[in-house]
Amino acid sequence: MPDLWPSDVGTTDTTPPVTLLKEQATFLGEKTRHLVEGRVVSIEDRPDVPRDHFAYMFYLVGPAIGNYRYKLLTLSYPPEFYPLEIAVDEDIVREPGAITAIRQALEPQAREGRPAQPKAEEGSEDWVTPNPLATFKPDNYFQVKSEEDFRQILKTIFGAKKTRRVIAAIVAQSTS
Repeated sequence: MPDLWPSDVGTTDTTPPVTLLKEQATFLGEKTRHLVEGRVVSIEDRPDVPRDHFAYMFYLVGPAIGNYRYKLLTLSYPPEFYPLEIAVDEDIVREPGAITAIRQALEPQAREGRPAQPKAEEGSEDWVTPNPLATFKPDNYFQVKSEEDFRQILKTIFGAKKTRRVIAAIVAQSTS
């Protein structure tokens, strides 16, 4: 039987989001003399992540202080990489200017999954049954449509006052 697979199977011109996170984790370690490192952790078997998605958390870690870690963001994405969903630390979203910068490149994740409101009396044909498994997506969830947008939101998150304060605190704790 002949090979039916295309010659370019398994190749892509897009950088996987996890690769971008790992690269930034390396840069952070170099900038802080490894007093603070970025750590990318795979998430598996979570009910809020679709089975066909890749999912990761990004932590700021202090190796010298018992591997203290602070979760900065969570993301999940399909095999095509985009659109991806990112949950940003809530304190960053509340910072003046940060949310504006994020929203310039992105639009808030739709509030998918809210229980439907009944349109008519229960039992009638127009009754919509609320979904008991539905989850509310808070304001710190965003949908990112491209690699360029993902790079922009990472730049905003990494430059946020909260991020800088956490990194400074880890450095201070590590050197005391």
